[in-house]
Amino acid sequence: MAYECNNVFVSSRAVRILVLLALIGSCIVQVNCLNISFPSFKPEDRDVLNFSANSYIALGALQVTPDVNGTSNTSGRVLYGQPFRLSNGQLKTSFISSFVFNIQPQTSPTGEGLAFILTESPPLPENSGGQWIGIINSSTTGSSNIVAVEFDTRKSFPEDLDDNHVGIDVRSTVSIAQASLNDKGLNLSGGYDIRATLFYDAELATIDIVVYRGEPRAEDPVLSHPLDLYEYLGGDIYVGFSASTGVNATQLNCVKSWDFISYEKSVQIPDKTSFNPLWIWLMVSVSVVTLLILVILFIRYKKRSHERRLMEADDSEVELKILNSSTAPQKFRLKELRFATENFNSMNKLGKGGFGTVYKEFNARLGDFGLARVIQLNENTHHSTKEIAGTPGYMAPESFHTGRATVETDVYAFGILMLEIVCGRRPGQQCEANGYCNSIVDWVWENYRINNLASVVDSRINEDADMEQIKNVLMLALSCCHPNPYERPPMNAALQVLSGEAEPAEVAVEKPAFMWPVFGPLREVRCSQSGAQLTASALLSGR
Repeated sequence: MAYECNNVFVSSRAVRILVLLALIGSCIVQVNCLNISFPSFKPEDRDVLNFSANSYIALGALQVTPDVNGTSNTSGRVLYGQPFRLSNGQLKTSFISSFVFNIQPQTSPTGEGLAFILTESPPLPENSGGQWIGIINSSTTGSSNIVAVEFDTRKSFPEDLDDNHVGIDVRSTVSIAQASLNDKGLNLSGGYDIRATLFYDAELATIDIVVYRGEPRAEDPVLSHPLDLYEYLGGDIYVGFSASTGVNATQLNCVKSWDFISYEKSVQIPDKTSFNPLWIWLMVSVSVVTLLILVILFIRYKKRSHERRLMEADDSEVELKILNSSTAPQKFRLKELRFATENFNSMNKLGKGGFGTVYKEFNARLGDFGLARVIQLNENTHHSTKEIAGTPGYMAPESFHTGRATVETDVYAFGILMLEIVCGRRPGQQCEANGYCNSIVDWVWENYRINNLASVVDSRINEDADMEQIKNVLMLALSCCHPNPYERPPMNAALQVLSGEAEPAEVAVEKPAFMWPVFGPLREVRCSQSGAQLTASALLSGR
């Protein structure tokens, strides 16, 4: 997640620090807050957790029910030892709880489930295995002060949607709201790690439940429901987990990590009679952190502005090199193609969202690609990227295997752009345009194979345009989009074709198949003020 301000991207880490400081400071002023963080579970964590008889820590995780194959009709609970309240009489408490759990089926079908619980009664109820999921039992249903979010792997009640759902339980295991995960591509008993995050907003009296696989990220809730927890939980509340196995259906229920933070939605300003110096500490701390963030934003903005000025100066010199070519005015007036940095998108064509420029003659100059490495000016080099990045449709096929941007991937993107300009089409699949459901490269190459290349040219191109010049550009584009990165021309050769100093290379009538790994002589472009030079290299030239 990132925030953008004036084209400056700032990691959300600083923003999260500010929020956490505010929340922690609020916790110091108000005693109702709780902050829990277990990246994993260690034996010493038993000192701050309460375990039922069947629950324990093993393999870096909470084994809420016994980690023993075939254990049936059991239940367990693990709760944090310190309680908190949902209200102090003046302010209500909201919370966020995020945890990773793993359910390993031991029978088919499996059962019964795991739950995140908030309860005023910590002890595990007797006979709470099976359909009760360690939340209640048959005699306490409807009367216990407990609220749970269940992850149910068995259809135990007629009201259950299926054997793979999330539900909100209030004093019962018959959910007041539930959502199936079958259409989310998730299987609770799939044996893999699943992350769940619960957002409770006391001010709005709502709870949102997000469930997904993988690293933390923004996702839409699978279940949202209005719920005022204070109506059911007015005393000291303990938070944690419960789980169960069935009589003939068993599973292993474990929790691998857990973060929980509660906070009060409104900041209470104390009066003079209840003055607390910690309030001043909170306000000063938040102000200092805010000031630091603003300073970081300003420094990054100035740095980006300086880089942009340098890039524009380099663009001008390169443009002069192309325009001053002795044959360019007579040979090519289709487009003047120029790239500066990486990650081009179509908005750059008219100067939006990138380093595009429209000259007074209404010829568009393009920005935001990797051609800048071809010509080194005044012994200054352009920035480098170590991680793969790019716009879908412009990324070379080997990018998904190497995970790196290279000179060869820049050449491929350059070819895609030329095809997009000449054909007047987007680089992706062509289904909507002509019923040919494949990329623009395959579409143009197929028309080249059947000797119908003229049909791919954008009808909006001037009728007086030289078709031989247009064909040269298409041939250069297909060469740049060769599936084998070693067969693509270097960028200095591409510039020579565009400036009219060389003819494009011959292109195979049948498009070669992409194979990985690829073998052949690798190219590395070394640049100097006198021109570009090719040398052999043992690896793809990463940026």
